[in-house]
Amino acid sequence: MPRLNRGARLSARHQLANATPHRAKAAAPASFFRLAQVLLGFANAPDNTYSGPLYGNCVGAEEFTAKAADGHLGTDAEAIAASRAWGTLNGGDLATILDEAASTPYQVGGQMLLDGPKQTVNYLDWSALTGAIVDGQVKIAIAANQTESAGAGEGRVWFMLSANYDNGIDHCVGLAGFGSLADCCAELKVPVPSGADSTQLCVVMEEWADGDTTVVGSGGYGIVSYPALLAVMSSTPTAGNSEAWLRVPTTVIPNPPVPVPNPPTPSPTPTRRAIAIAAELAARYATGNQGDVLAELSRLEAILGLGK
Repeated sequence: MPRLNRGARLSARHQLANATPHRAKAAAPASFFRLAQVLLGFANAPDNTYSGPLYGNCVGAEEFTAKAADGHLGTDAEAIAASRAWGTLNGGDLATILDEAASTPYQVGGQMLLDGPKQTVNYLDWSALTGAIVDGQVKIAIAANQTESAGAGEGRVWFMLSANYDNGIDHCVGLAGFGSLADCCAELKVPVPSGADSTQLCVVMEEWADGDTTVVGSGGYGIVSYPALLAVMSSTPTAGNSEAWLRVPTTVIPNPPVPVPNPPTPSPTPTRRAIAIAAELAARYATGNQGDVLAELSRLEAILGLGK
């Protein structure tokens, strides 16, 4: 039974068919990493690290982890607000959110930002996938049971070097780097697992960060072999049944800048009303207008629930 929150759905086939395929600007190097120094859960965390309820907000949360890796660290509250506006706070497909995030500015770290237009990524081809990761964090859909079992969401770097084919896609994550297993371990400052082939090709996956700001990536990164990645993407080397997307570029700053909306005025509460009435009574008393003060005090007692 899954313990951690999920909420991804595959995009409509026509959205994939009509999208522009990504073409890398240049051949990818042997290894590359674009990791956030602090990676929050963005309302899709594994536990109550953050204030407020948790949601199956993985598709929206990945938008914020991509921005964090691009130097724009948002907050849980901003992630909740953006996903609520997109209508995907408890689930959504990847392409729809990418379109929403590219068309309507949303708040990240107190600044209004956009995504660049989305492009599809041929994740069945290692060169195409790694070339895309060099250009930005790649957004993918996976079946998450095996990543959860491997340790995702437990606040440490985790490994999944083998996996079984799984067609139960239910989660959205981001790919933030790649290289040999030795390269990935060196980047995340962990030893190569005993007995593992240090030369095997791997990706660095962000998933279910725990918000520990003392650790690079905040426990939200895992190292996944390329064959294991394909397996949890319900795919084989010759047949893809999932999807991968790139924002080009990851972050767009609107020009002219879009002002951050003012927060809504808080609704009146009994305490605020009582304070307002007390201030009014004090002003009346000071000016000698005391005729109806007792009546107003009775109203104040009623609001505060102090009447007998």
